[in-house]
Amino acid sequence: MNKSSFLLALIVIGGAGFAAGYFVSNRSPQPADAGASNPAEATREFAELVRKNKGPFKDPLEKLRIEQKLEAARASLVKGGPEEFLRIVAALGDRDRSDAPGTVGGGGSNIGEPDAEVREALITVLPEIDPARAAPYLAERLLDTNEQGRVRASAAGLLAHLDRKVAIPALTKSLDAASKRSWAGARAVVDALVFIGGDDAGDAMLKALMRSTTDLTLRIALTESVGTLHYAPAWDALENLVRFEESDHYVRRAAMRSLLQIDPPRALALARDQIPVEKDPPFQEFLRDVERTQSVVPAKPR
Repeated sequence: MNKSSFLLALIVIGGAGFAAGYFVSNRSPQPADAGASNPAEATREFAELVRKNKGPFKDPLEKLRIEQKLEAARASLVKGGPEEFLRIVAALGDRDRSDAPGTVGGGGSNIGEPDAEVREALITVLPEIDPARAAPYLAERLLDTNEQGRVRASAAGLLAHLDRKVAIPALTKSLDAASKRSWAGARAVVDALVFIGGDDAGDAMLKALMRSTTDLTLRIALTESVGTLHYAPAWDALENLVRFEESDHYVRRAAMRSLLQIDPPRALALARDQIPVEKDPPFQEFLRDVERTQSVVPAKPR
């Protein structure tokens, strides 16, 4: 190669390198960069991914991709710290106040994000950011009768895992209200109290059970769960349900099962006492099954 050819090759290589460097330095920012540079959009983007994750999907891989993006977006919210906590609360809004200034999502009211699934997803992030601040806020969501049932149910479950001192009063108040006027998801309050356990939870269930709730599902849940807690003060109320033939058949069964958890020998004696006078054939047969199963004495090991 002569000298002139060598110089020409250097010029060509240098020009190509300059062009590549210019392209890299002036390329348009990618979506991921844009999202990272604008944390205020993180909550909105997370909400949109929750909506997309409901489908429909063109193919199974699309759902997988959205779920991966959703997981990454959730992690980004958690890293956002106290400021992100406030942005999520703003996005959720205040369901009790329709005259407040608009927040995330636009509009002239402060009722917040309308989609129940999005609201539910957002409140589950709060305990990961700040558990101490999340507990009283979740109590507010639980007790807000304008809130969607599934959101209140999730709030109850999350609250039970956070702060007993905040959870017990809120769950008790919510259960008291549900025994007078039930709402979809009230069973979650009972489950949360069972998780917490203790006499305070048992007392809350017993008081709710003593009220005349029209929600059969809630009544059965209360009847079963008070026995799960082995709450002895509930004995008289449960025994009355077993003996009172006007009670719902399934409620009476639940009462008998709870009594067997609280005091098996005493419950067996009650079953034997009730069998001869029982006028409901299906329940009478249920009591006979109880007698048969409870009367079996385990064989002693050799």
